[in-house]
Parts: sequence; C-alpha cells; structure tokens
Amino acid sequence: MTKNPDKALLLKFMDNPSTPTAVDSNPLAKALRCRLLAADPLGQVRLDFEPDETFIQGNNVVQGGAVAAMLDFAMAFAGLAALPGEQGGATVSMTANYLKPVPAGRYEAVGVLERKGRTMLFASSELRAVDGDVLVANATSVLAVVP
Repeated sequence: MTKNPDKALLLKFMDNPSTPTAVDSNPLAKALRCRLLAADPLGQVRLDFEPDETFIQGNNVVQGGAVAAMLDFAMAFAGLAALPGEQGGATVSMTANYLKPVPAGRYEAVGVLERKGRTMLFASSELRAVDGDVLVANATSVLAVVP
C-alpha cells in the first residue's frame, strides 16, 4: 500500500471504477467537493467538482485560484495513475488559461498525461461546465517524478 493518500485513493478507485468516489484524501479536494469519475493507468483521469461558497466571489464566480486547483488536481491525478509503485508527482510549473467566467456550479475536469519521462511528466487538462459542456479553462503542467 502506498503512503501517498491521493495515490492510495486513486488505486482503490481504479480497482473498482464503477462508482464515483469522493476525493477525501486532502482538505482542498474536500472543500472543492472533488470526485473521481474515471481513471486509467495510461494517464487519463476524469474528476468533477462543485466548489462550496468558500470559493465563490461576490460576483458569483469561482475564484481563479480554485479554478487553477481543479485543473492541477486533474493533471496530478493523471500522472499518479500512470506512475508505478510509490512514485508520485509534484507540480514544477503550470500555465492556466481562463477562457470564460466560471459561475458557481458543477464542473468536470479531464487530465491527460501527454508524456512520461524518467524524471518529468507533461500533462494537460480541461475544465468544463457540466451544464452545457462549456469549456471554461485549460492548463498544461510539468511535474517532477518523486519517489
């Protein structure tokens, strides 16, 4: 069993992926009401989020840092899904693009591992509004492989 609680949760989900699973392995994922919807060992993950009022600004949109966190979770989990054993990943750099306002609501993120090297991972993600399948943000990142 892995010591990384996010990876442990992901591996357990991948053993039985038929039911969406709440990501309760870290406080930020809990606050963003994150759930695992799909994951494969090639490095593609689907998550959904419904940020609580903590993350909603006065104009009823999700704060940009929370949007970036959702994108980052998708890329990190995609990397974790493809890494063997105890290996994990740590975000080294990330570029987020905010394409539309992100009003309060439910969102789905897809994270894809684009390339896996010995010491670095390259990933991308998209965030879409569940209502209407509207692309609201996307991102790319480089993650360092950590033992």
